[in-house]
Amino acid sequence: MSIRLSHGWVWQEPKVLGGSVRLNQVNYIVDPGYTEWIVAPVRAGKATVQIQGLPQSKGSARDVTFTFHVG
Repeated sequence: MSIRLSHGWVWQEPKVLGGSVRLNQVNYIVDPGYTEWIVAPVRAGKATVQIQGLPQSKGSARDVTFTFHVG
């Protein structure tokens, strides 16, 4: 599973709360227009990924939250 964040926004580094997953950033040779993070399971349990973004132009900040349950 992956999380893709559009370059139309300025995103802060994702924060992982809980130890059930880890994020691995994908480094592309050619920019695809987004930043991608692979979500890798580590152990059973629950983890939350929080990301805050600001639009490149006018607009308000946006908080994005993903919750993962690993069995």
